[in-house]
Formats: sequence, C-alpha cells, structure tokens
Amino acid sequence: MKKYILILLIPYLTYSQNTEQEIFLPSGWSLFSTYINPDFNNLDDIFSSIINDIVVIKDENGNVYWPEYELDLIESLVIGKSYLIKMSTPRNLTISGSQANCNTEINLNNGWNLIGYLNSSASSIESQFSTIIENIVIIKDDSGNVYWPLYNINSINTLNPGKGYQIKVSSELIFNYTCETNCVNYNYNCDG
Repeated sequence: MKKYILILLIPYLTYSQNTEQEIFLPSGWSLFSTYINPDFNNLDDIFSSIINDIVVIKDENGNVYWPEYELDLIESLVIGKSYLIKMSTPRNLTISGSQANCNTEINLNNGWNLIGYLNSSASSIESQFSTIIENIVIIKDDSGNVYWPLYNINSINTLNPGKGYQIKVSSELIFNYTCETNCVNYNYNCDG
C-alpha cells in the first residue's frame, strides 16, 4: 500500500517544485532572459503561446530562431544568457520550470556578450557587478541606458528579472551574481 501512495505522490511533489516567470516582450526589438530552467527547453515549446507574434530571436553568436521560416539554430535557452527578440505585437511570455541557481557561473568572453539576470527580484547593478568592475568596459540595456564605470555613468541603476543586457568586458572571465533574498529578520529573546 505504501508503495502505491508514493507512486501517486511523485507527480505532485515534482509539480510543486515548479515555478513560473512572466516576461513582458514589447513590440519591436528588446533583450530578455530567464531565471527558469524550462520544463521543455526547446524554443517551439517555450514560445508556443506567442509564436505568431515573434519575428525573430537572436543569440550573442548570431544564431537565430525564425518561426516564419521554421529555422531554429538556437535550439534551447541557456541560463545566464540573454537574447535579442523582435516582436510584431507586445506579449507576455510565461516560462515554467525549476528556478535556476541565482549564482550560476556565467562565462564572459573578451569583448561583447549578452548576459541574463538570474535573481527573481531586482537589485543594484553596481552591487551585482562590483566583483568584476575592473573588467567592465560598459553595460547596456535595450532602452539605451548604460552603466559605464570608467566615466561614473549609471543610467541603468537596477537589474530586473526577465531583462537582458549587453556587456563588454576587457578580458575573458567567469562571473556570478550575488543572490538576493527577500527575508524578514526577527530578533527573539528568551528569558529562561
């Protein structure tokens, strides 16, 4: 009997660990990323609900996902990377799966990279990139804002879940974010 109860609970336990991220994709070009390891990590499955509104998706290597021509050279989303997307209509994309480790190591090549943001809550760009500030040339978002440490310019201010960023670094390196927590601290005193 216990064996059958366990078998019945396995799908529930697996499902209860899944989470979702909703990402707004505006009309035109933008950058997006996800902190979710999708349940089914192929682009046809991930984008099935909005496929008719996607013009093209590009990765940092120039590979494309172009639904109109049934062309998929990207194949799957990589945690820590961001992607350039052109939408014909603004839509919300929901990605379901397990939440990635927010401090996953991200390989950055010398020069330009597309980097994703892995925390589920917003945080300061200056604090997140403080460990590699000497290697950062510039970081840009899809709205024309920049973080340019050499000139003390920061119009990005905050990194946001679902957004992607262009980063130019002066050398090859491995980067990882500091995990943000939304915890409430309590102080307890015990007399006796």
